Amino acid sequence: MPKVYNILLLLLLFSQNTAYAYSKNHYGFFETYTQRIEVLFYVIIVLFISYLLSIKSKVLKEHDEALENISKYCLNMYSMLKNLEDENKRLKEDIKQLKGTSKNE
Repeated sequence: MPKVYNILLLLLLFSQNTAYAYSKNHYGFFETYTQRIEVLFYVIIVLFISYLLSIKSKVLKEHDEALENISKYCLNMYSMLKNLEDENKRLKEDIKQLKGTSKNE
């Protein structure tokens, strides 16, 4: 996704610079020193924004992975709880049967 933003920002930069150059009757890009500094400034801004977007996407990816791990852990704990409840019921039934057989003897 940051690559798309880079392309869009660079297109915006060059379209503005081209319009500026043609409005001043220039025939090329970056004919003045001021234009070169301005373009360099815009390129630095674009690179900084793309860096921030890449950090954001990396953090979001790590966050999603952490949430996925937590959900897996919760599902495992839930299945263990269900197994323990089933085992508890089975043991209670075994105890009842053992009490019944001990009274009959």
